[in-house]
Amino acid sequence: MFVDYYPGATIIHRLDVRAKLVAFTALMVLLFFFTNPFYNLLLAAFSTFLLYYLGLPTRKISSILKPIAPILLIIMVITAFTYPADNFVIPVAKVVFYKKGWFEVTSGGVLYGATLVLRIFNMVVLSSILTCSTPLDHFLQVMKMSRLPSNVSFLIITGIRFVPTMQKKVEMVFNAQKVRGAHFDEKGLFSRIKAYIPIMVPLLVQSLYMSDRLAVAMLNRGYGAAARQTSLEEISLTGLDYIFIILFSIVTGVGIYLRFKGIGRL
Repeated sequence: MFVDYYPGATIIHRLDVRAKLVAFTALMVLLFFFTNPFYNLLLAAFSTFLLYYLGLPTRKISSILKPIAPILLIIMVITAFTYPADNFVIPVAKVVFYKKGWFEVTSGGVLYGATLVLRIFNMVVLSSILTCSTPLDHFLQVMKMSRLPSNVSFLIITGIRFVPTMQKKVEMVFNAQKVRGAHFDEKGLFSRIKAYIPIMVPLLVQSLYMSDRLAVAMLNRGYGAAARQTSLEEISLTGLDYIFIILFSIVTGVGIYLRFKGIGRL
């Protein structure tokens, strides 16, 4: 779900990481306030707009969403079958398409399934926007400000940084093994596991090699020698950052009010 940092001159790129984290948290909270898919669809339209505004690689986002598309479809089907009309409030969600005994397919189940799918879509897109528009060093500074131990901060940031790197390694090894005649469409669970061994072994070797190179690079740069670590570029809040923090705090407050009033329910 993590995308490499892409430099840019947009407003979102210029925002302080703390302002972006506040906005990201506010939008994530709003995703779970409403069960009506209309509101999550509005958030999906907003996140998609941000995606194109930043010029992020839509191919990368689609490559993340494509493998989970069958799971999203299964979620919609299961919710359509398992949520009876009595669970919903609004008349549109109480329509029963099919009923036989305890088994019934309702419009509310389909709508709630769409809500779950939109939530997953928004989480993927918004997290990609956050990581793509923010250097990892800024996340590290926020962790230092929160008094998180430096070793733990470095471990978290390194893990995040190597997610896209390992994704590229997987694609490279996968394509290389396919060229060598490996087949990955075997039938049966154990046959599939056996078929993916030619991918797992090179990935394991590559991960060990990368960790060894990282350890050598850290030693050469004197990691841990200084008691206090400094950053090349110190982050600071500006007027624009405060405006964004206040704006999304208000948006969260409005969401809480609408939730309290029962608006956005199915």
